[in-house]
Amino acid sequence: MYPSNILTVEHLETGITLTFSCMDALRHQDTTGYMGTISTNKEIFRKLLSQKRLIEAPNFGKPIVQPTPKIPVELLRTRGDMHFYDSILLFKHEVKNTVKHTMEVKIRTMDSFYLILLREHIHIVGKSVTLRDIRYFYAFQQSSIIIRDLEERYSTIEDLRNISMQQRPRSASLNERVKQDEQYFTQPEQVYEYLKPRKSMNQIIPTVID
Repeated sequence: MYPSNILTVEHLETGITLTFSCMDALRHQDTTGYMGTISTNKEIFRKLLSQKRLIEAPNFGKPIVQPTPKIPVELLRTRGDMHFYDSILLFKHEVKNTVKHTMEVKIRTMDSFYLILLREHIHIVGKSVTLRDIRYFYAFQQSSIIIRDLEERYSTIEDLRNISMQQRPRSASLNERVKQDEQYFTQPEQVYEYLKPRKSMNQIIPTVID
């Protein structure tokens, strides 16, 4: 557990803030799962309402389930200058030979966008593995929304082992290690590569008042 580990991203013009913290993540473990916290600055919000001559803006800064637009995956893959990157471990819990449970948040800022990945990895040794990814995407030139999506992947250990052995280059020695040691196919990046999401959701978070 890392109680002082926290990532805060604030949009100064609108007062919308995204926060990812160890303590908040732990508090949500027994509920619906942690997706980070979205908050708004009340003073800036009232000022924006006044400028638009509106009494309320119920959707401002709040997630709305909507199938499009989606995070542009091809843009994420393009090369460019990375102006900022960090990876923060929110918590890591291990019960020897039984459970490995971690949650981390990563952020990278490019010329035209920033991307935040909140990743939860649960490995129940000998039984199953779950990978839960929450992504926040914000394009600087299209600043009216933040896109948030969720993907959850799950498999039994035996099914994942079989998938791994089918997709790896054929090697008798490597296959033998895969049969004996789950660490060869249960890492988060491997789970992401081998499995399709069993659950997904796309949302937009409006950052302007219409």
